[in-house]
Amino acid sequence: MKMYRDHDDRPTVPAPSEDLDLDLDRLHRLAQLGHDLRTPLNAVLGMADLALRHASTPVAGYLRKIHGAGRAMLGTIDRACDGGAPTEPGSLLGGEQAFELQQVLHEVASVAGAQAELKGLQLNARAAPAVPARLMGDSVRLSQALVDLAMHAIRFADRGRVMLTVRLLERSGNRVRLEFVAASDPGGHARFSLAAWYGRLEGAAPPAPMRPTAVPAALKGMRVLVADDNPHARDILVTVLQALPVNVDAASTGEQALAMVRAADAAGAPYGLLLLDWQMPGLDGGEASRRVHRDAGLSRTPRVLIVSAYGDDETRREAKAAGAEGMLVKPVAERELLDIVVGLFTPGA
Repeated sequence: MKMYRDHDDRPTVPAPSEDLDLDLDRLHRLAQLGHDLRTPLNAVLGMADLALRHASTPVAGYLRKIHGAGRAMLGTIDRACDGGAPTEPGSLLGGEQAFELQQVLHEVASVAGAQAELKGLQLNARAAPAVPARLMGDSVRLSQALVDLAMHAIRFADRGRVMLTVRLLERSGNRVRLEFVAASDPGGHARFSLAAWYGRLEGAAPPAPMRPTAVPAALKGMRVLVADDNPHARDILVTVLQALPVNVDAASTGEQALAMVRAADAAGAPYGLLLLDWQMPGLDGGEASRRVHRDAGLSRTPRVLIVSAYGDDETRREAKAAGAEGMLVKPVAERELLDIVVGLFTPGA
């Protein structure tokens, strides 16, 4: 549709055009296409939801990624077929709806993480503590923009991992300006960013941490050790585990983890559970697990979960052969982590 602007810079209005009927017909067909695409996609999302209720832990991880990718695709269809409300420059506010930033980050990491895995990369996402947990804006539009950022960084990264981070730039009343950065690590030579204003839910309390409804007695007071060379990934795991009545420690290398396991056992306060990153420099998670299980000097052998960016069957077999009793695939969902830990120590589970 052709547009013109008056000489006094008033808002644009449609110019008379013989193409108006054609434009309207095109819009009608686009809306019909949107309907035709949404119907089967909503069915896929619904079936994924139903399957999640009965899925085993490894399969549940794949289903969550399908669900996240489906939501992102649904948002793209909505914007392409229905259009979006105009926003001011530098804003991604769009439709005003409350959303949890952490949920958006997890969905983005799930969608882009598959591409990272194909390149042998890890993808982690984290918001700085000063960033509000709950925002007002268009979460679907934000999700799509962040997927694009992450994909660009993954494309140009050749090793290590890609970090998707969020930091607070400024506040203005009940609005916050946030910067989203996707960068390769180490080096940061592949770096892409955007900044945008969002509404902040003033006075709203942050969401309560997710807590399991039933915690087995064996977990209460248990010592848990998380080992990951990536401080962001390590902190996320530690934070989620603090929802359980356990005492959590952290190590940055496999060697440090092994030393901590032996020292705790010698002191009479052994660890009951280890979460080991599969790929750490030096002593990786698989080898650390093997050494723990071969150590005859331990009075108690802790149970082991492997955390990996790779969820293929071969990696799972190797982790099991190393003595691990389960595996979590990055990005690790909060509910998935709590469920597998609780299930591990629930009698008869």
